[in-house]
Amino acid sequence: MAPSMAVMWFGRFSLAFFITVLAIVLIPAALASNIPVVGDLQKNFRGQLLKFWYLSFQGPFAKMAVWCGKKSAGRLLSSACQAPNKLAAKATGTTVLQCSWTPNLPMNPFHEEEYVCSWRSVGDTTNAGSWHQKDLTDEDYQVIDPKDERDTAAQAKAKEIKKDAYGRRRRYKVVIQGLPVFEPLEIRVAAVSKKGRGPWSTTTVTTLAEPNNEGGFVGLLGGKRSADGKLAQYKWWQSKHEVGCKVPLADSVKPKEIRVLVTRQGVKVTNATTDTVIFSGDLFGQAKVDEVFWEVEVAEKDKDVGRHLALTLRKEKLMEKWASFLTGKDHPLIDVQLLRLHYEGNAMTEMASHDLWE
Repeated sequence: MAPSMAVMWFGRFSLAFFITVLAIVLIPAALASNIPVVGDLQKNFRGQLLKFWYLSFQGPFAKMAVWCGKKSAGRLLSSACQAPNKLAAKATGTTVLQCSWTPNLPMNPFHEEEYVCSWRSVGDTTNAGSWHQKDLTDEDYQVIDPKDERDTAAQAKAKEIKKDAYGRRRRYKVVIQGLPVFEPLEIRVAAVSKKGRGPWSTTTVTTLAEPNNEGGFVGLLGGKRSADGKLAQYKWWQSKHEVGCKVPLADSVKPKEIRVLVTRQGVKVTNATTDTVIFSGDLFGQAKVDEVFWEVEVAEKDKDVGRHLALTLRKEKLMEKWASFLTGKDHPLIDVQLLRLHYEGNAMTEMASHDLWE
């Protein structure tokens, strides 16, 4: 009788364990994440089940069955597409950007999908025709992290295109060209299978600006507005060794009231009398704190700045190209690949380095 009782209790324990595991696996992730122990167990159990599921399709007979299923009944066996995850866009030029995403693939081995990418200017909601669309193929996808001949064997392996058990890529990246210069854009990507297109994933990005003749551009003064009601702007410039800006000043601000504080990574200009901030932020690069020059000037030919504070800094890293004067959403980036900066002075060392950026 003892062996029979042991078998019975083992069976009951196994059934209880199976039901417990199944319940943890089926609990919604949002609910399980609120209970630390249950959330960790769910991730562990689901991971193990996925491994068993993937391994079951690694044999030659299983792969042949999947291939036959795709060819003969692909539309019937395919799953509905889901919106791609972790969509990100980064401007790499005035008319070029990189777009990357993680596919939201089902566990269905018969499912295959391609992607479609489209873009339009932010705020252009006149009609559906404003979208510029491109159907992507394998030739459009880029390597996420290009290999280098100096990579070790481990580094080269880490940079290989990661695929799931069915040979599908885990991350995609494409390059979109022919975009408008310095334009805020809405980017969207969707998956397409034999059952049709899935929902869109969207993000926004602004293409890079072209540098002006002084190697700089403009930036916003933190929401301040000029006399004509427009958002107030400052202008900045750079050379191989220096970088500077022109910040508009009100006629009531006297030079003796101005306080300028410059650190290696930031700048702050205040009015000592009213205790207000005129201009501040983190620098794009690093500056030498002991080589700071500023004065109040009047630009008669440039009405955009008029009476202004002219600030000049010495770059910590000589010949470094700055994409903006300050960092942040109010300070657009320029395409540094278009820079043709001049040298200062007549020193032989500067003359010798004149062609390094040309």
